[in-house]
Order: sequence, then C-alpha cells, then structure tokens
Amino acid sequence: MFYATQHKVRQDDIILRFTQTSLTKRKHNFKDYYEKDVSAKYYLPKKVDNNAHNQVRVCKQMFLSVLKISKRRVEEVCKMNFSIGNAPEDNRGNGVRDSRYVDKKAAFRAIIEKLQSV
Repeated sequence: MFYATQHKVRQDDIILRFTQTSLTKRKHNFKDYYEKDVSAKYYLPKKVDNNAHNQVRVCKQMFLSVLKISKRRVEEVCKMNFSIGNAPEDNRGNGVRDSRYVDKKAAFRAIIEKLQSV
C-alpha cells in the first residue's frame, strides 16, 4: 500500500491518514534538549471483514518498521500538517537549475549559431 505508489505526496497522505497529531502538553526548557511541538499517535489498519478495516494503535517503532521509513520523515510530515493544515508539497526538482543558467545558456546558443553560419 505505502510503496505501491512512487509519489512522495501520496505517501505523505498515507502517513497522515494513520497518524493523529496534537500539541504537546508539556514543554521542556533545557538548552540542549530537542524542542518538540507536536505529539503523534500512530495507527495501523487491521482487516476485520472482507472490505472493512479497523485502525489499531501501535507504538512509534512498530509504525516505522512496518512502513520502513525514517523517524524524521514522519515527524516532519506531522509537524507540517499540524502547522499549515495539509501535507507538505514536494519541492524536489523545481527547475532551480533551469532558471539559474538562463543567461549562460542563451550566450552559449548565440556562439553556436555564429559558428554554424560561417
């Protein structure tokens, strides 16, 4: 189910479907302590009947090992969902390279066109 789709955004939606996030009830004020804003509960589907599924609450380690994903990915998806209200967008490969080298590319094409016309 999770790896049946190659799309990161759809995988993030699956993560959000099986997690329930809330604000942490207790804040820690240690300097070297990782500040955690969001608390999560993890669920996995359990088949009840032919087409019916129940969600069973599991520990974090079980959730990560069944889906074979990192702790950081789950935490970031849950944090972004809680702060902005939906799954984070996939920002990989936004064409940054293309927009960065437009001038160099145009100059290079002009040089090649001059060489071909001679």
